[in-house]
Amino acid sequence: MDAILQQLGLSEDQKSQVKAILKDAQMQQKSLNEDKQARLQAVFTADQMTKFVAAHPKRRQMATLFQQLGVNDSQKTQVETILKDEYMKEKALKEDRQARLQAVLTPDQMVNFEAMEHRRQHK
Repeated sequence: MDAILQQLGLSEDQKSQVKAILKDAQMQQKSLNEDKQARLQAVFTADQMTKFVAAHPKRRQMATLFQQLGVNDSQKTQVETILKDEYMKEKALKEDRQARLQAVLTPDQMVNFEAMEHRRQHK
């Protein structure tokens, strides 16, 4: 992360603020992931949970995975609700992080930051 911040030409104050924003967002994401895990564990059997986590399912694969796991209608509804809730929370977290970064970075720095982050995520 320091290399990215260095490439953006940030002031020391900007670096400190950006690091704090990113660390906070990372901690919030970790908390969301733990919450999702706990909520899913309350719905799935241990075997279903292990297989669900190992599959890393995408939305379009969910129906097939539910069938393979032998998920009943009640479980399906609960899991869909959990995943929708978590998606909305993650979206809000990203929007908040974005707004906080935009308050610290110049428009050019923001464009460059987003481009660098995009490249990092798609390696």
